[in-house]
Amino acid sequence: MGNKKATTALFSRIFLCLCLLSLSTTSFLFAQAGRGAISGLVTDASSAIIPGATVTATETATGTKLSAVTTAAGIYSFISPFPRNI
Repeated sequence: MGNKKATTALFSRIFLCLCLLSLSTTSFLFAQAGRGAISGLVTDASSAIIPGATVTATETATGTKLSAVTTAAGIYSFISPFPRNI
C-alpha cells in the first residue's frame, strides 16, 4: 500500500513539473510573436529638438503607414507598429 502512495506522489510531482515547464515555455514563445518598437529623437542640423514634428513609419511589404507626433522633448515612438501572425 505504501508503495502505491509513493508512486502516486512521484507521478504527481512529475506532472506538476511538466505543467510548470509547459507554462513557462509558452509565455517565452509568445514574447517573440510580433512585438517590437520604433522610437527616436527628432533634431535639426544644430541638434536642437523639434517638438510637434510628424514622423511616418511605412511597412514596405504592405505599404501600411503609421504616423506619430513628437513630444515636447522631440521624442516619437511606435509600440508594436506592424504586428504579424507567425
